[in-house]
Amino acid sequence: MRGFAQLLFRVIMPSLLNKGPNTPYRGFLTQMVSRLPAGYIRTVHAPIAQRPPSRVGLVTLILIAVLVAPGAAWATTTQARPAYLDQPSRVVLPVGYSARRSYPVFIPLPPTGMSSLLMARSLGLDPERQTEFILLLPPGRPQRTEYLPDFMSFVQWYEERVLVDLAQLLETHSADRARVYLGGYSLGGDLSWALAARNPDRFAGAVMAGTRASYPVSASTLERMQASGFRGALLIGESEETGRYNGINHVRSRFEQAAVAHTYTEYRGGHTMPPRTTLQEQVAFVTGVRVATPPPQTAPQSQATGRSLADYLTRPTRDRVALRVGVLNLTDGAWWPGRHTEAQLRVEWPWSRFYVHSYTGYSSTSVSTGLRLRALDQELVFGVGPPATTTRSGGFSAAGVGWDWIHRLDDEALPRRIHLVYVRGDRNLAFIPQGWHGADRVDSLLSLRYTLPIGTTGFLPAEFLNLRAHYLLRLGGRVVIDAAAGSFTLPNRAALAESDGSLPVDHRIEWEAGFGLRVPDPFLWRIAYRGTAARSLPDDAFDHTTTWRLSVEYSF
Repeated sequence: MRGFAQLLFRVIMPSLLNKGPNTPYRGFLTQMVSRLPAGYIRTVHAPIAQRPPSRVGLVTLILIAVLVAPGAAWATTTQARPAYLDQPSRVVLPVGYSARRSYPVFIPLPPTGMSSLLMARSLGLDPERQTEFILLLPPGRPQRTEYLPDFMSFVQWYEERVLVDLAQLLETHSADRARVYLGGYSLGGDLSWALAARNPDRFAGAVMAGTRASYPVSASTLERMQASGFRGALLIGESEETGRYNGINHVRSRFEQAAVAHTYTEYRGGHTMPPRTTLQEQVAFVTGVRVATPPPQTAPQSQATGRSLADYLTRPTRDRVALRVGVLNLTDGAWWPGRHTEAQLRVEWPWSRFYVHSYTGYSSTSVSTGLRLRALDQELVFGVGPPATTTRSGGFSAAGVGWDWIHRLDDEALPRRIHLVYVRGDRNLAFIPQGWHGADRVDSLLSLRYTLPIGTTGFLPAEFLNLRAHYLLRLGGRVVIDAAAGSFTLPNRAALAESDGSLPVDHRIEWEAGFGLRVPDPFLWRIAYRGTAARSLPDDAFDHTTTWRLSVEYSF
């Protein structure tokens, strides 16, 4: 709705108002436009403005304006200027500062929820240790609601704060006004690009990482950047979502066309902070100043041959390989340590276009005859989608097959089963907040698993409906929610049908919901509720059980 309102009031209505004094409805349209917030109308695109409007079109636009204008005005007026922008930026002088030397100025700009101080450290410009720059640290930890939906207003507010403090710095300290630089990641990269585009003669360069670089820039501005010697460093994750990836590459193309000095770097991962060493290299390119890297700390003797145990227990995970085991099983309120046992080994790997999923699972469960069914099954799935959908945005489909390595009832071998598998995966779902999108994972996975009937029941409908569905939703790197349901058959003895007509299979209906939390990062602690209705075919009554299960998964 807001995007349509902007199209209406920034493009179409200005074109109508520019048609001349005799344009029908001119006075009414002028009143409608005058009620919009200041700065709402910014750009008129000539190709649209040159099209003469019809009377039907004008009436339609007037009706739409009456409906949309209040909502558009409300959307912009509810975004207030952040209070922290009333506070001055912090000036940090380099270690060993001397008034007889002229220093370059670096302004680190933070991503959402982070301070400019932490961004400075991520850039390798530790305020307590660096000796090369005067740092200007803007106040606040910007939140999403402060810069959206009206990013342009936020840029203007932020720019006012930075320029006032920069002017004060240049007046009171020994700073080189020809060497003022910007740098940041995510929102900080967006701001670095926007401020550089709005002030091409004021900033000598910028490090821009993980940014959409959506602020518009004209050809004349790029010419001024080129003439002034502006240097830009563009960094993006190789698995970044499509909007940011395409946005920063568009700026890269514009830089190439305008001969603006720049570097372009893709680093491993999605929307994640680039490695500190990579950022330091780009700071050196943009500023011409290489900040010395602190000497590496000497590892304790116990760690000299490799990683420490603490590192394996706390390091971030990319969730590519995972091992899950059951910890606790409460069935109908009682602890049944051996009633149902399971362990899983999962390998999941999304590339730029392809998706591979492998699953190996062991399960041991009791059936209606009191015997124990043990199975070791394997599943292999392969998927393909349009370029970049498996790791940046959009969806893909995958299909595969599963089979049993082991299928036994107590000590007696059973016929092995074949499973057909379909998987639907999606990235960056609209209802998930942007900050919760997993950078290196597929956010949403729907799996359908159909087991081919063996035929031991004489092909009863229950055996033909061997279908199980499982849905998994990942919220960022910490939370996993899943749900499952299925109707299927399990053998309860190895013999054929008995003389009383009973069949050697159970019919089960199961439903399950689970919630998982990563604490610390490599460990996913999952608690799940499972309901089961089971009966012996053909016509025994269903026996209902409820189970609470706790499991832990280690991934890397």
